[in-house]
Amino acid sequence: MDQIKLPNIEPQRLQAVKDLCLTQPTQDPGLDRITELTARLFNTEIALITIMTRDKQLFISAFGTNIAEIPRQDSFCNEAIFHEQPLVIEDCFQDKRFSELPLVKDAPFIRFYAGQPIKSPSGFIIGTLCILDSKPKKFEHNELRNLQDLAMIAENQIKYIADTTTDDLTGLLNRRGFYGQARKHLDLAMRSELHASLAIIDLNRFKDINNEFGHAFGDRVLRIFADALTQSTRKTDLVARFGGDEFVILSIDKHSDDLYKVRDRLKTAIAQLRPLDLPQAINIDFCIGALEFKPTAELDLEAVLADAIQCIHNPT
Repeated sequence: MDQIKLPNIEPQRLQAVKDLCLTQPTQDPGLDRITELTARLFNTEIALITIMTRDKQLFISAFGTNIAEIPRQDSFCNEAIFHEQPLVIEDCFQDKRFSELPLVKDAPFIRFYAGQPIKSPSGFIIGTLCILDSKPKKFEHNELRNLQDLAMIAENQIKYIADTTTDDLTGLLNRRGFYGQARKHLDLAMRSELHASLAIIDLNRFKDINNEFGHAFGDRVLRIFADALTQSTRKTDLVARFGGDEFVILSIDKHSDDLYKVRDRLKTAIAQLRPLDLPQAINIDFCIGALEFKPTAELDLEAVLADAIQCIHNPT
């Protein structure tokens, strides 16, 4: 792997990224409107709002591509985050810094790039608003200003997301709200010498529901599932929607085997809450992975979540 060029304040920048809890596509309508508007305004094939992590560039909102992330060393934007002003590459073939990047040599065969850094509420550059096209383009001065203005709108929307701790659709905690509450719960468990359990729950074939029946029915399924999850857990449990079709439960003084038992209660609650007008072809099914752990001061909750994902298995 090529050595990644890093800013001098990289540790502080990465902490700002971590504080925002934006580590996957947000499915935020506000950000999606910005990327769509940006692509249309500049007449480019692709527009992205990106976050630069330690080793990846995450596309938290994308118009014109289904790619969700790329290695950081393969990114145009890793150069852009070193500058306050937009980075513009009118023809990538003519720039030795970028002519060998996979996005240039292979699909989508990018020839033009322009990226404006975006900052966290704490003032650190965390990523970019960028536009890309498979044809070389001239970029005028007034277009630079427009890109900067749109990036500022994206920054404001990211701040709004960061300040919000509940999921608008389901009323559950969102990712940021979960992390804020989880640390308090785990500190209490540590002081009381209690164990903890964490479960990750994914809806099965949820994308197929959206594709076949439309997002309105998909949203109804998410609300039904969230209500069923609330009914099936204790009031002291932390229940959150992390985004898309992924849900999380954190329980204190409860074994992971107990969280697997939530599966049966969930199925019962879903059957009770299912409205009569929901098409019978929509099957609300899910898979769950759970593990037990001992809270410590050094605990990396992201690592625990990753381990729980590995425990996921389909319900019988």
